[in-house]
Amino acid sequence: MRSIWRDKAAPVRLTDDEYVRRVRQRIALYDRWGPWKRAFNVGMAIVCIGLFVWLVLVLEKVRQLGMQPAMPQGFDPGFLLGVVLGSIAGGLLWKSVLFLVDALESLRTERLLLKYYDALMELAQESAETCESEAHLTNRHSDGTTNVGGAAVHRHPG
Repeated sequence: MRSIWRDKAAPVRLTDDEYVRRVRQRIALYDRWGPWKRAFNVGMAIVCIGLFVWLVLVLEKVRQLGMQPAMPQGFDPGFLLGVVLGSIAGGLLWKSVLFLVDALESLRTERLLLKYYDALMELAQESAETCESEAHLTNRHSDGTTNVGGAAVHRHPG
């Protein structure tokens, strides 16, 4: 198994063909698991928002009851509790936004890349075939004659 840190620390330069191969793999994976991934991400966003609402309700209950945890002298328990629970709530909201953004991913850019890369490769192949067929049809000989399509054409010195 490859290390994530090694990949990030020393990124490898990929050739265009290798990059396109990886994009094809990513799109195939997305097409296979995309609906399940979107359902999972929407579900997780709902869970995170639900946990956030539950956390707010618990904090409101604690505030109404006037409960304060036992803290050493000099600490304001409300401040410490607010920092901890506020960071948890912020993390839950941030994660829910990330889950929703990930659910809306469509890989449109990658699909366009493959479309135009394949078209370019097809044109390059046709161009190579055309150049090859023209070179095959036009054969020059050392005696000054040229065969064009099987007919001998003599070059006259001018």
